[in-house]
Amino acid sequence: MEKIGKIVGLHLLILLGYSLVSKMLQNLDGDLTMLIFMGMFVSAQTIFCLGIGIKKFTESNKQEGAIYLLTCLLVLVIGFGTCTQLGAVKNMQVEESSN
Repeated sequence: MEKIGKIVGLHLLILLGYSLVSKMLQNLDGDLTMLIFMGMFVSAQTIFCLGIGIKKFTESNKQEGAIYLLTCLLVLVIGFGTCTQLGAVKNMQVEESSN
């Protein structure tokens, strides 16, 4: 149980880190830069976790493989949600200020 917390926690902290960086990029360059940056890093981290998960399964370390596949799913879902919400909040703020 301790291993799942370390692996998932580490990858969620990485996700938080580049989410904050993409939010700063959104303030500097706009929504498109943020979407490209966030999408690129969510995809890279998802593919990384998927690759490690498959490798662990083939090495007959099924428990750790399952942890990495769970992490892959969490990063994909949370990263996609974060990306869309950062764009939606920015657009909502622009609409409110124009009224």
